[in-house]
Amino acid sequence: PYKMNRSAVIRPGGKNQKGRPGLYFEVDCEKVRIYGGCFQPDKHELLRIREEIAFNQSAFKKLISDADFVQTFGEIQGDKNVRIPKELQEDAAKQELIFNCTTSTEGGLFE
Repeated sequence: PYKMNRSAVIRPGGKNQKGRPGLYFEVDCEKVRIYGGCFQPDKHELLRIREEIAFNQSAFKKLISDADFVQTFGEIQGDKNVRIPKELQEDAAKQELIFNCTTSTEGGLFE
């Protein structure tokens, strides 16, 4: 019944701008976690994120497969859409994370 942690979100426009990128901090008696990214982006922001991944697939793949990234953050996970805009379907066949509508990793920067 009691919340055992404290958290804060820092992003442009403040806490009410859910689709905007930012940092999320969570602290409890056992760990400190720091996350970054977009939480619940609206459809326009999600499209912009997907287009950026599609346009820069090689750089994106290099980033998410980097050993330090994988060791720190683990595998990228998240819910996937079954359908995406037609103009992104070919790119999504090459990079399946374009299907993601939310993403997460197993840990934060510090745990």
